[in-house]
Amino acid sequence: MTAAQTMSDARLPLAFDDPRDQGDVVLFVHGFSHNRVVWDGVIEALDSGFRPIAVDLRGHGESEWSTEGAYGLDDYAGDLVGFLSHTEGPIHVVGHSLGGNAATLFAAAHAEQIRSLTLVDTGPALRLEAAMHIVGEVDSGFRALDSVAEYRRQLTMLHPLGAPELLDQLAVRSLVERLDGRFELALDPGVSSGDVSNFDFEADEQRLWAALEKVDAPVFVARGAMSSLLTEAVAQRVVDGGVTGSQLEVFPRAGHAVMIDAAEDLGRSLNQFLNACANA
Repeated sequence: MTAAQTMSDARLPLAFDDPRDQGDVVLFVHGFSHNRVVWDGVIEALDSGFRPIAVDLRGHGESEWSTEGAYGLDDYAGDLVGFLSHTEGPIHVVGHSLGGNAATLFAAAHAEQIRSLTLVDTGPALRLEAAMHIVGEVDSGFRALDSVAEYRRQLTMLHPLGAPELLDQLAVRSLVERLDGRFELALDPGVSSGDVSNFDFEADEQRLWAALEKVDAPVFVARGAMSSLLTEAVAQRVVDGGVTGSQLEVFPRAGHAVMIDAAEDLGRSLNQFLNACANA
């Protein structure tokens, strides 16, 4: 396992992997309750000319927690700015779910430094029912676990199509051992605090649609055919409104977590998209 580096000059120190240290930067941003390991299977498919950087969002994985409970989209998006000063030239950005929405705001605010934006099963139109279901799953996971194997079994139930090796790594790196020898998620409980039904989804949707209009780079939308979060109509609207080179691909054997359910297929498609952007 690659030792994590830390973006210490960010607003909150963020843990990230930068295994190649050269090439065209591809910044990977995970979704709600996940961590950077979810991208491992996708990153393996990238050509050597790309430099993948996978980050843990604030409050997730090995990154620091916000003592103020600042876990809004603007907080996540603002943290990503530090990576622009640590890389040369425009970058590609890949985000899943919550991370995709944060990546959208980030890309819009720094459009001149973005070569492409990939949204993995996410878009501006947020479905309340699906969001509540995801938050409920995470809240139930805050209970103490007797072993890593117990969590590994939970991951199998959530992601039956996921590669066993990826689920093994995700189980190990998603938990921290407590003083009593039991385990819990490496996640600040504050990231899911509050009643999601009180969120202003309409305002966020309008802001995200407006942000996409400012992204002057090709957009690749990767949708899981079995996803309950992103509809095909919304995915198509994102692509139709994008610049030349934008595209949509639906992965038939994947749900919301396409990078887990279909890591190899997504990695291959992403690699083709990134190469097309580089050669445009």
